[in-house]
Amino acid sequence: METNKDNKEEEIKRKLLQMKNVVKAFCTKEALQRLNFVEVAHPMKALKAYIYLYQLLSAGRITKVDERIVKEVLSTISKKEDKGFRFLGFRR
Repeated sequence: METNKDNKEEEIKRKLLQMKNVVKAFCTKEALQRLNFVEVAHPMKALKAYIYLYQLLSAGRITKVDERIVKEVLSTISKKEDKGFRFLGFRR
């Protein structure tokens, strides 16, 4: 049972690494720097950004990843995360 779970985890890690490498191949130097900074400070947000960028590249919606696109993706991710968090005591 553990071996099967370990194999699945390794497969997921391998696929994520491949995905990140594909995205990095289309990144400008500035975009790559920004993604690296986010990865250090907010690993989960960086992972979401890589997945989103990979989907955009795979669908042909973008052909390169520059800093502007990375900023837009990070902004979109942040907005989606903010929507899920609300203070219950402050209603207008």
